[in-house]
Amino acid sequence: MNTSQAEVIKKCRNDLQKERIVKSVLCGMAVGFSVIFIVAFITWIFEFKGLWLSIGLGVAAWIGATLLFYFVLFSFTDMEVMKRIDRAGLDERMVTMYELQGDNSYMAQRQRADASAAFLAAVKKSGGHLIKTKIATAIICVASIAGTVGAGMAVVTGLSDYGVIPTLYELFTDDSYGGFGHGSNVPTYTVTYKVGGEEEGGTIRVSNSDSDVDKVKKGGVSSARAVIADGYYIEKWEDDKGVEYYPEIVGYQPTQFSADNVQKNMTVTVVFAKYDDEDDSGFSYYYNPDNDKNQDGPDNPDGPDGNGDQPEQDNGDQTPAPPMPSGGGGSPTAPGNTIVDGETQYGENYDAYYALAMDMLANGTDGYPPELVAMLEAYFGILL
Repeated sequence: MNTSQAEVIKKCRNDLQKERIVKSVLCGMAVGFSVIFIVAFITWIFEFKGLWLSIGLGVAAWIGATLLFYFVLFSFTDMEVMKRIDRAGLDERMVTMYELQGDNSYMAQRQRADASAAFLAAVKKSGGHLIKTKIATAIICVASIAGTVGAGMAVVTGLSDYGVIPTLYELFTDDSYGGFGHGSNVPTYTVTYKVGGEEEGGTIRVSNSDSDVDKVKKGGVSSARAVIADGYYIEKWEDDKGVEYYPEIVGYQPTQFSADNVQKNMTVTVVFAKYDDEDDSGFSYYYNPDNDKNQDGPDNPDGPDGNGDQPEQDNGDQTPAPPMPSGGGGSPTAPGNTIVDGETQYGENYDAYYALAMDMLANGTDGYPPELVAMLEAYFGILL
């Protein structure tokens, strides 16, 4: 075999190698997407978040199957290369020449000459492309079907994971989806409450219960209450999606949390934080004039015992900090502008609170910008 023939045969081998790669990838794809479909379907049935699990296992199966097909099922030998060349119209001349290699008999030499002539004619006729890439129709069909159903099932389980569509169990048991259930099979979810941040800052329990785990029917409401330890406050509430809920009023820390329309298992964390100065918790107390009925109010610096005692701090279960009137102002007797017991109009005790606020601003503003102090003084001045 001369040099030109050897080069053509080498090119035929490379063409056959490309066909081998394509077939291996397509077959591996069929296996991988089949795994995605099976895992996604199973997790959709059992209400397990299986999107990333199915994708991960599917990709691993795709890679593993591709390597298996490439090195085992679609590998080829030199004889198979010659057989593919013979399909170009050489009538097994190349196979015979390959079998007689090393034989220098007259008949072997005549056969090699005949095969070489036929080979050159076939190369000229095909333009140098004796082997054309051929992928079986069955492989293409199987890969296409597996890819479609596997990707579709992955989308379904993904939408189910994020609560966009119901699970298969819900479709058959929940009346709200037109299933075959009778109300008693409505799924029950678990809402777990836990403490974060300064863990010694308090405790949290499900409302009307001593447990920190609440069992809620689908679409139900779960609520919890937090008990704050002295010297601490609630910085925020946070759910397992990372959504944070902060107090709406500075100094006012809600001790209640409510999760409406529960659609899945979830975890809610209350984050406690510690005041910088335990002896002075800023605005974490309020003045109650009822505690000083014998006083003239904060305007009397001597008080009933003449020692100038400040109003007592209330670190009990009362809501820390006086509720601000709606809208930041308005009539002191307008509906909703109440404090302490929900009935007392804030205007009745405004003078006492105003004097207390001015005293706090006068004695505790070191380090605060003058503009902030002036803004607070102006705010209290326009409440009435």
